[in-house]
Amino acid sequence: MRTRLLATFFCAVATLCGLAVMSPSTEASASPRCSDVTVLFARGTNEIGAPIGVTGLTFTTALSALLPGKSVEPIGVNYPASVGFINRFQFARTVLAGARSMARAADRLAVACPRTRIVLGGYSQGAMVTAYAVNPALPAPTPSGRLSAPTLTSIAPQTVSHIAAIVMFAPPSSQYLRSAGGPEMVVGREYQGRTFVYCAPGDNVCNGAQFRMPDIVHVLYAIDGATAQAAVGTADLISNGS
Repeated sequence: MRTRLLATFFCAVATLCGLAVMSPSTEASASPRCSDVTVLFARGTNEIGAPIGVTGLTFTTALSALLPGKSVEPIGVNYPASVGFINRFQFARTVLAGARSMARAADRLAVACPRTRIVLGGYSQGAMVTAYAVNPALPAPTPSGRLSAPTLTSIAPQTVSHIAAIVMFAPPSSQYLRSAGGPEMVVGREYQGRTFVYCAPGDNVCNGAQFRMPDIVHVLYAIDGATAQAAVGTADLISNGS
């Protein structure tokens, strides 16, 4: 069974990488283009298909298909997305850098393109980036292992109304984050009702298990139907004027 899952995953990745070559995503640091919908997506740890990652690409492709007549622009959040779980300080800096990049990109987009509906999303480590981008203040670990004073990372208050939806795939659970020494992920009250969270059964990163290396279930979100399901919910919010 595991061999079949891996074979399916890598075949899908090969196909998606081909799509990525045909339709390259811009980076969040680039000047925004005014589309009807822009998806700001943070990839997972070392996820291929940078800057947006294969999970973000499949979600954006599915969303575009559900919004005929609307332009949908994918933008990958420019951050390291590196493996650094053992070095908590380094990992925190990586994730906070991504959160700041996403927040600033959303702010720039809201000013430059006020009619564009913005979708924020992320997978795994990128889901942490997304949650932290909409959290007004976070305590960040210091080199000594202690938590510092709150560090502002979130999008500006005037940008909130431009956010149509937030989508998070496999966000690390509270137990997992505590084991790894990371701050809690809290999505602000103003985003309730337009936030979608997906955790596949058996995914040890998001199902409440203690910290350990991810299992095979964790890498299948691009092909297990979660991105299509998220696209349906997001398209509904956009079509109904969220």
